[in-house]
Amino acid sequence: MKCHAVWPADCETTVIARRPRGSPKRLEIDGVRIELLTCAPARVWGRASRMWSRAWPGAPLFAQSFYAFDFLAQALRKLRRLAPDVVHLQNFPHYAPAIRRAVPDAAILLHMHCDWLAQLDPDVMARDVAASDLVAGCSQHVVATARERFGSTRMPFAVLPNGAPVDRLGVAARRMPAKVLFDGRASPEKGCSYPSRGLAGSCRRSP
Repeated sequence: MKCHAVWPADCETTVIARRPRGSPKRLEIDGVRIELLTCAPARVWGRASRMWSRAWPGAPLFAQSFYAFDFLAQALRKLRRLAPDVVHLQNFPHYAPAIRRAVPDAAILLHMHCDWLAQLDPDVMARDVAASDLVAGCSQHVVATARERFGSTRMPFAVLPNGAPVDRLGVAARRMPAKVLFDGRASPEKGCSYPSRGLAGSCRRSP
């Protein structure tokens, strides 16, 4: 349920995320409220996932509705209190049904950064997609694989690339027009080919 987008100034935005050790429970950055939840260390769930995979190798723990329930239970309580208009859910589709029950009037944007919708159990993923109002992917690849599996539904799909408008990044960014930072895995679903093609085109136009 993390979020890393650049939001309009007239939008009240709250980010709900795990609390790193030593961080405050609440903070505000550029007008965005951040609520950090105290949860079990990530290594606990990592160890549980490895043990789970030995017994159920075809059904990963991270795809179960109770995965990281220590985070989810707290997040749902905060969502009920906030009563948001929109919930931007990052990459964990199995949380969508629980969020729908917690805040039934909210629009749920399921934002995928990998191919789980196309790779995991189709019935479970169909349930999770049905609980959402819009499915976005970080690249054309992610959207295409999801749409191929769920294209028969009425669910709208959209590409929502990672990153932020350059004009909001300040003067320093404009001083380095030929430098590109790609922060992600070098895999098709991350759309890593787009920055390289875009840079090549920019260099041709402005050598």
